[in-house]
Amino acid sequence: MTPEEKFEKWWKTQDDGRYSKFLDMIKPLCLRIWLEQQKEIDRLWEGIRQFLDGIDIEILQKLLEEGKDESEHRSTHP
Repeated sequence: MTPEEKFEKWWKTQDDGRYSKFLDMIKPLCLRIWLEQQKEIDRLWEGIRQFLDGIDIEILQKLLEEGKDESEHRSTHP
């Protein structure tokens, strides 16, 4: 099993569905960090969870939607 496959398997066990959009956004960054420091993924994930648990899910969803709208605007209006 490649390191990427190990990460994918691990990643699937971490998302409980509450923060899927946000996690999808940071997944590539987490993979890069894990590939560089494989032993640190649990500490990284613990920090991400603490961060997410401290945020109201409705606020996070609103910010993600605003970011998505802004990104779409930039891509259609350079």
